[in-house]
Amino acid sequence: MKEFEALSIAECLSLHPQHAVWQIKSVHNEYLNLSTPEGLVTLVKSGYPLIPFGIEVDLKFNWHVYSIRDKQTVFQTPEKIIIDGVLSISDYDKCKRVVCRPRFNRRYDQTELARRLDIIYQCSLKKNKEGGILTYLGEYNPKIFLQREGQDNKYYGRIWPKFEALVSGIYSKNDKFISDGVCGLLGVGQGLTPSGDDFLLGFLCGLRNIGVEHCLAASEKMIEHLVTNASSRTTTLSAEYIKYGVKGFYHKRIIDFIEAFNMGSESDMMKKADDLMSLGHFSGVDIMTGFAYGGLTALHADTLSFSFKYTND
Repeated sequence: MKEFEALSIAECLSLHPQHAVWQIKSVHNEYLNLSTPEGLVTLVKSGYPLIPFGIEVDLKFNWHVYSIRDKQTVFQTPEKIIIDGVLSISDYDKCKRVVCRPRFNRRYDQTELARRLDIIYQCSLKKNKEGGILTYLGEYNPKIFLQREGQDNKYYGRIWPKFEALVSGIYSKNDKFISDGVCGLLGVGQGLTPSGDDFLLGFLCGLRNIGVEHCLAASEKMIEHLVTNASSRTTTLSAEYIKYGVKGFYHKRIIDFIEAFNMGSESDMMKKADDLMSLGHFSGVDIMTGFAYGGLTALHADTLSFSFKYTND
């Protein structure tokens, strides 16, 4: 049996302190997802970005080399994680804890943040891939949205009304609208983390990042509906990212981008944005698009002189 050492563990990951039986959920080259009584734990190949429910392992090859299969039994002890008959991970209880929450020592005022958001927004439009969130949603101009004009714009996708519900709910603190928006976007798209989920997580990041008090209060309602509905409306992996994301714990590339957006130079911000947008096939661009839409929504929160048109037909 091969034995590997755990190098680091996400600070927010809480593991059962005694013995437990887990199961292999899915096997990928760099990531091995394990199903536990508390949720998912992901073993991450060394050198790859850590996630909030991850343990970095000193692995030289990829996980497929070791003939690990889905639903294989995994035993957890206080000192080791043992994949039945194949390999074990030692010292996960002693390795360093890695922070999974961004620092918010902001250097810039809202004028500069607005300029940066526009750069990020334009970049996300250019990087959009067919099948990603903009395939289902469409481009977003907050000024047009607030003026209630252009709703038949050819760029609006089939789930635009659900996004409209979400934004209208955020501005009016309407619980029903926010619920319709969240539930309408959850699970939309392909893959282990569907585009709608990645977008919602990015949107929540952007909404909270700008610091507009009105939106911070409304985002708590959005969080309630994400927590309530994710487990039944999307994949297990995506629901786990949402479970941690609503608490402010993110993938390392999201953390790096947020910190660069708030504190770094423009070139640093763009480097971290490119790193994030290269994540997965759609995920990074969808998260970035959500961040831009959420930030734009927060910046325009003071422009409330319009009537809410959304209805749940």
